Amino acid sequence: MPRFVVIGLGEDGRSKVVEIRDIAAGMSPRLPGVGWNCAWSTLHQPPEIPWPRRGQDDEWMDLELPAGATRWALFTFEAGLSTPLHHTATLDYDVILDGEVTLGLDEGNILLRAGDCVLIPAAMHSWQTDARSCTISVVYSGLEPPLPASR
Repeated sequence: MPRFVVIGLGEDGRSKVVEIRDIAAGMSPRLPGVGWNCAWSTLHQPPEIPWPRRGQDDEWMDLELPAGATRWALFTFEAGLSTPLHHTATLDYDVILDGEVTLGLDEGNILLRAGDCVLIPAAMHSWQTDARSCTISVVYSGLEPPLPASR
């Protein structure tokens, strides 16, 4: 069953899974023969994130997406890929289209499979594939850039 996974921050500011739900369980009729499930919504542009964000530090990756702008991208992660932990100034809506990928977080990992959806709100994360490649559809929504981290 495809899942909807929400990434957030714990009280210590570390990224972790804060919610997992079955997508099909939340379906409600919208039109005859059409089920609908609102996985996530925002009320403002740029979107607001419901917890504090990290500042610009060594793990920050600038995607050069202005606040309020959107970008839709398709990624193919090759077999054996491993990216470093990073965070961006974006709210990411990801759908795993094919294969499997492990989403690494400050507090553990979660294996995502085709059909799974994940919301990553400017939180620390990494990606790792095993023997198979993985294809992901990502819609980014730009956030205000974080302030430089205090050192």
